[in-house]
Amino acid sequence: MERTFGGPIVLGRARKPPGAGWFWSKREAHLWCRLCSRTFPNGTYRVLDGIEHCPYDDCDGTVAEDASDWSGVRREHPNYPAVPWLGIQYPLNISNVKMTR
Repeated sequence: MERTFGGPIVLGRARKPPGAGWFWSKREAHLWCRLCSRTFPNGTYRVLDGIEHCPYDDCDGTVAEDASDWSGVRREHPNYPAVPWLGIQYPLNISNVKMTR
């Protein structure tokens, strides 16, 4: 997986949704980074200065501030896959993105 993300990563415990109580057991399988528009498995991150960052080496996003649940992104874009591909960008505002084949 380190080849996919471009460098060393940590595989840790999956993150709970913000505001979830101790009884909350469901955790998202994938998170989406708002800075790079890519997804990654929940619990996968890079550690820089003790802070959990987006696992993609070319992204400066932090898991705490920039990661969102993939299911929330899919509510806005139901055409996106239920299980996202790693390394593919899934932008929120697709009207400004030129799609090519």
